[in-house]
Amino acid sequence: MAEAKQPFAEGLRNLCLLHGLLAVERGAVDMACLAPAQRQLVKTEIHRVLKLIRPMAVVLVDAFDLSDHYLASALGRYDGNVYEALYKLAQREPLNKTTVSPAIKKHLHPLLGKSKL
Repeated sequence: MAEAKQPFAEGLRNLCLLHGLLAVERGAVDMACLAPAQRQLVKTEIHRVLKLIRPMAVVLVDAFDLSDHYLASALGRYDGNVYEALYKLAQREPLNKTTVSPAIKKHLHPLLGKSKL
C-alpha cells in the first residue's frame, strides 16, 4: 500500500513545486527582482517539473474531483463521450458560426485581392 501512495505523493510534491516556481516567475516579472539569468533558471526548472508532472496530470486533476463543467473540458469525461462533447463544443464556438471569419474578410481579403492566390 505504501508503494501505491509514493508516486502520488511525489506528484503532489512536484505540483507544489510548480506552484511555487510559477509564483516566483510571476513575482520576478511583476517586481523585476531577478536578473535575466536567474529568470531563465526558473523557467528551465518550470519546464523540468512540467515534464515530471505530465504523466500524472490526469490522476492529479481527478484527485481534486473537479467537475467536467468546471474544467470546461471535453477530455477525461466521466461518461467517456469525448468525441461527441468535442463536436458539441466546436459547434457552439462563435468562430464556427460563419464559414469565413469577419476578420478575414476585413483584413485579409483586401490583401489577397491583389494576388492570384
